[in-house]
Amino acid sequence: MKYREQHIDKVLFMFVLALMFIGILLVFSSTVYIANLKYDSATYFLENHILRVLIGFAVMVFFIVFVDYKKLKDWAFYIFAVSLILLVLVLFIGKGTAKRWLVLGPVSVQVSELAKLALIIYLAYLVEKNAHRLTSFKLGFLPLFAVIVAVSGLIVLQKSFTMAFIVFSTGMILLFLGGVRIGHLSVGLALGLVVSALMLIIEPYRFQRLLAYLGFEDAR
Repeated sequence: MKYREQHIDKVLFMFVLALMFIGILLVFSSTVYIANLKYDSATYFLENHILRVLIGFAVMVFFIVFVDYKKLKDWAFYIFAVSLILLVLVLFIGKGTAKRWLVLGPVSVQVSELAKLALIIYLAYLVEKNAHRLTSFKLGFLPLFAVIVAVSGLIVLQKSFTMAFIVFSTGMILLFLGGVRIGHLSVGLALGLVVSALMLIIEPYRFQRLLAYLGFEDAR
């Protein structure tokens, strides 16, 4: 049971609700035409989206009411280790043309989404644990950067460049917020940009998908 004194950030909670509501409006406005055309129901995609939102909201409320989030750090390593195992496993038994989905009975899981959450939890734990040496390149930045590269690299092997880009960026932002030196972050970002450029050159379709994700043009 969650500790009674655990503080709930009401402002953050309201922002989450607002973003959920805005997302519902955006999904409806962007899918009403195609849903009506293909499924003869203007709310086809909206209904599916609302179902997923409600499931996510229920999970969020469960954690708010029953889980002390501070105890996640006790499980951070195990959560991260399981996510790495799943990222490797999906490369061999994953479903789909890009092998991004792991089918567990009636449930299909996009492993990279779980890995993204696991990386955030584990990095937060490492940043807190190693706060006294974050300014060191060898002992502070490099081990944390290696964790980000490991997860991003495994996701790239799933041929999910966009997700790898998101995970890498999220990890670097967490390091910045944690207090890692700007110079060290610059080295990591430079390496990331070089690798990303090479990947975009080798597979030009990735650039089109990245532009599509950023909203500049449709993916081809």
